[in-house]
Amino acid sequence: LDSLIQEHLGKLQLFATTPQAAEASVNEFVEAWRDLGCRILQQQLQRQLEQAEAEHSGARQRRVKRYHTPLGTLELTRRVYDPNGDCLGEQALDLPPDGWFSSVKELGCALGVGSEFANANCLLERWSGVAVSERTLANHVETSGTELVATTAASEAEAVCPVVSSVSAAGAP
Repeated sequence: LDSLIQEHLGKLQLFATTPQAAEASVNEFVEAWRDLGCRILQQQLQRQLEQAEAEHSGARQRRVKRYHTPLGTLELTRRVYDPNGDCLGEQALDLPPDGWFSSVKELGCALGVGSEFANANCLLERWSGVAVSERTLANHVETSGTELVATTAASEAEAVCPVVSSVSAAGAP
């Protein structure tokens, strides 16, 4: 881990002997640490996934799946055990079935609702390192909105009591 960190720090211009603009330095630093974090996270999750899958036998094939995390998009190779596409290691680690970790899902939805998808997509990539197409982000936001509406409709509405005020009392018989 130390050598991996030193390798990344050595590439940063932030620690160069000549001064440079703070904004560029900070952005470069954040990007480098996000990239490093994503690489470490991918290695750790892949290792845990393989440990969880070692307990099972009969895998038909291995498939790669992308997961969108707060550190960026990573790819994990999972074993598929039946024709339905069940990945037991994925289930054991409780990885999100749609590939979107909740914090990235929330950020993508907030950005997609708050601005045009082209702008939202650029901001999502800048702030989280997750690069998806505008259409993918739009589909994701629309699906989340549909799920929210269905959840809201399924829950019982809170009882509302009539409000008695000087205006409503004046009109009462």
